[in-house]
Amino acid sequence: MNRLFLASTALLAASMLATIPAYADPPQLPGLSLGAVGGYDSGPQHTTTSPAAASHAAGVSVGGLITIPLGRSNGGSGIITSLLAWTSWGSTQTYVVRVWNKNPTNTTCADNAAFASSTTDDAYLIGAGPVSISFAAPQITTGDAKTYAPLTNLSWDYKNADGTSTQNLYACLQTVAADVPGASATLSLSLSGPQN
Repeated sequence: MNRLFLASTALLAASMLATIPAYADPPQLPGLSLGAVGGYDSGPQHTTTSPAAASHAAGVSVGGLITIPLGRSNGGSGIITSLLAWTSWGSTQTYVVRVWNKNPTNTTCADNAAFASSTTDDAYLIGAGPVSISFAAPQITTGDAKTYAPLTNLSWDYKNADGTSTQNLYACLQTVAADVPGASATLSLSLSGPQN
C-alpha cells in the first residue's frame, strides 16, 4: 500500500508541475519596473535671469518666465521639497511665485510687463498654486549684498507635461509692491527635491 501511495503522489506532483508556466523573467505589472530605483536627487537646479534695471510696478513679472530643468529625464517627475530665490540688488519685497509643469504659453509673464494668468495654463500649476515669498538679508551681510527668499518643507509633486517631453518646470515671479532692480541685476530661482 505504501508503494501505491508513493507512486500516485509522484504522478500527481509531476502532473501539477507540468501545468505551472516557467518564466524567464518575473511577471511585471503594467507601468511598473522592478529594476527602477526612485529617490534620485541631483541637488538643486537653478536658473538666473537679468531683469531690466527699471522700476517694476506692483503686479508685474520680474525676470520673465524662468525655465528650470529639474526632471531627471524628459517627461521626468519628482517632488519639490524646497525653493530658494535670491536677488543681487537686495530686494526686501514680497513676490508671488507660480510654478507650472507645462510651458504656460497662454500666460503673460514677461519682464516688467503686467502679469496675466490663463485658465488653460493654471490647470498645470503645481504645489499650492500661487505662493508668496519675502526677500530678506542674511543675519550677517559682510561680503553678501544679496537677499534671499526660501520656502522649505514643501511636498509639490510634478511631472513634466509639455507636448514634447522636456525636463523643465516653469516659474514666474510677480511683484506685490514696486521694486527696482539695479544695473546688471540678477534674480535666481532654485528648486530641489527627489526625482523619479
